[in-house]
Amino acid sequence: MKLFAIKFTMASAAAVAPLASAAGAAYFLTNSDKANHIVASVIGDDGKLSAGTATFAGGVGSGHTDAGFDALFAQGPLLAKGSNVFAVNPGSNTIAMFTMDAADPTKLTMVGQPVSSQGEFPQSIAIHPTSGNICVLNGGKVNNVACFTPDPEQGLVAIAGTLREIGITQSTPPMGPPNTVTQVMFTLDGKRLVASVKGIPPAQPGFLAVWDVAADGSLSTGYSAITAPPGGALPFSLSTLPHNPSVIVATDPAIGFEVVDLNGSLRMANNGTTAIPSAAVKHVMASGVSSSMAVPGQGAICWSAFSPLTGNFYLIDPGTNTVTEVTVNSATYKPTMIKQYDSGANGNILDAEVATVNGKDYLYIIAPNRTSIDVFSLRAYGLAQKIQSFDFTQSITGDADLVPTRVVGMTAIWA
Repeated sequence: MKLFAIKFTMASAAAVAPLASAAGAAYFLTNSDKANHIVASVIGDDGKLSAGTATFAGGVGSGHTDAGFDALFAQGPLLAKGSNVFAVNPGSNTIAMFTMDAADPTKLTMVGQPVSSQGEFPQSIAIHPTSGNICVLNGGKVNNVACFTPDPEQGLVAIAGTLREIGITQSTPPMGPPNTVTQVMFTLDGKRLVASVKGIPPAQPGFLAVWDVAADGSLSTGYSAITAPPGGALPFSLSTLPHNPSVIVATDPAIGFEVVDLNGSLRMANNGTTAIPSAAVKHVMASGVSSSMAVPGQGAICWSAFSPLTGNFYLIDPGTNTVTEVTVNSATYKPTMIKQYDSGANGNILDAEVATVNGKDYLYIIAPNRTSIDVFSLRAYGLAQKIQSFDFTQSITGDADLVPTRVVGMTAIWA
């Protein structure tokens, strides 16, 4: 998220020589079950990363019982907006708020204390585009959403009328990836809160859970479940189109990705088909301009990020370590695949973020198996180029514990 006009110099953990200039910081979570840390690396004026520092997140991490990567089955376990960073502690069932030092974006200070996520296994955070309220998605045995107001003195304060059950049958930590939640997100107009819920293919398709958001921040009592378009089954990450807040782009490792028309779908009667037990009060099929698109050769497209400069989406596939650039027509909402880019072998690339630095967009992708963050310059439509593979162990400081299979998340603050 953008922070207005910050410039600073800082010394890295590995050296005392200050950087000539810097433009922000990129953050991820160690998600260690010993102690969860936010790891911050400096973003330079050229978009490249350099060593930063680690800050205790106020709790412990957790993950599925499988020994593989993608410990949370989720996107967005930490998010930044303005001078604040918000993070989940999945093993503690808490979330925490931090403020950034205006002179050093890698220096974070907790505001108040971590608060209960009001569920089990918090996985994803959403920030309201105007109020700044946040909502958290819990995906364990007690799975739900809950929302909070960020207070500059107290930290996170629970908002009445926002604890809403999802109602899938799960454990803590969850078993998956099928039948797990993934991401929570506000639409750009702030009128709806959306969460992605993966199905159990082939018979039980996943859905998007949609709540209405009132002016006081409260949520509708029940949610509508929009069944994934034909071919889709495992809706994962969520992004909105800048020109239409009711249309969502969702990755789906069952096929590639899908476009979901919220308005067109919610106008329908109860015609949805999902056999997953849930608390949904209405089930509808993805309708209107909704569609799905297969990505040839995909392994498991899961994460995504949007570039304001190119107007395109960048889909992350850890199965092939490939970044797929796609566009969605602003008039017809027809999706088109533009180009694919190799991120390098053995990365197990996961969460991603786009930051705008000096008028240029850069894509940051966590690659935990290589203990690196891959940086792509998004020069123009169809012209992404990998410019760095930054060793993020340079930013692991103090007593921060690093287990690569637990590493999750990617967010940024920039000038």
